[in-house]
Amino acid sequence: MKRLFLCSLAFILAIGVVAVPSADARRRRRPIPFHSCGTLANQARRTYRMTTGTTCAGGDGVTVSANNVTIDLGGFRLRGSGTGNGVVIAPNVTGTRIEHGTITQFGSGINAPTSTSGNVVDGIAAIQNGSFGILIGPGLVENSIVAKNSTGVDIIGPSAGTGVIRSTLATNNTSDGLSVSSTAIGLIDRSVSTANSNRGVFITAKRGTVRRTTVTGNAAAGIQLADSIAGLATRDVVTSNGQGILSNGAGSATGAVTVTRSTLLGNGKSIASEGLVISGTTGRITVTRNTVDSSFGDGISIPLAPATVDRNTANGNGWGMADAMNFGINAPNGSGRNHAAANDSADNQCVDDVLC
Repeated sequence: MKRLFLCSLAFILAIGVVAVPSADARRRRRPIPFHSCGTLANQARRTYRMTTGTTCAGGDGVTVSANNVTIDLGGFRLRGSGTGNGVVIAPNVTGTRIEHGTITQFGSGINAPTSTSGNVVDGIAAIQNGSFGILIGPGLVENSIVAKNSTGVDIIGPSAGTGVIRSTLATNNTSDGLSVSSTAIGLIDRSVSTANSNRGVFITAKRGTVRRTTVTGNAAAGIQLADSIAGLATRDVVTSNGQGILSNGAGSATGAVTVTRSTLLGNGKSIASEGLVISGTTGRITVTRNTVDSSFGDGISIPLAPATVDRNTANGNGWGMADAMNFGINAPNGSGRNHAAANDSADNQCVDDVLC
């Protein structure tokens, strides 16, 4: 009995030794504090935490050169002097996370080349940077704000990567608001892009999706899907842009395009264009259950390719030209049943086999 007790005690002590981490292990889990510009984050699987706001006289704020590093700005502001990058990630680095703070007045707020992957940007305000607010290789940008930069967010390929922008606001940027370029999969979800000087949303991914996103007051297209194998815009609200939704291929594109359950109002004024345009593709086109009203030109324009155009509403379009040549739905090779009224072409609200 005594021997059994001693064996049990030894076992419990052994477990206790394993279960209690060493002092070195505890230290490894503690964030590494920093407060100065030019910080080099070169220890893998570590968190670097900013402890106070700082201004950089020149150069980069933080350089990440190891894998699986977290840069936590701690809610503070990292400010530049018009040059360098707020946070720059070295080539081929993976798994960088940048979170919780403001990056402003650099050349670019966050700059990571296409060779990086697994990037996550969460809770960052990138404001008044000269070029990009956030420029990263394949990864995720969420819960962030990009304002008064040149381009707000751009996630760039390689072609096998995935780019996701979620719950992010882009406003008053001098070029595009939100962009995913040259990736295999691109998704912009539940975001807002407003008052940008070029496109609100731009995707050139092989499979690009824009969903539940609000796009308003942008100078060019509110949403542009380009050169996709499969492009989808669904449940979006697109108002008062230079053009509403534009899907265009490179002339030989064979991708399928679907626009569904979206609302497009008052688009086309600044560039005298249509509410919804799909061109340059020979793939399957499906346009269903949308409301497209008060466009400068045609409400829905699909000039060449066969298309399913069904259960849409297109009212009051063509007001900008008033030459009786603009339609609620202009899809000569389309088919379906829709509702169209009070469009510029009073006698023919829709074209050919599209019934209104």
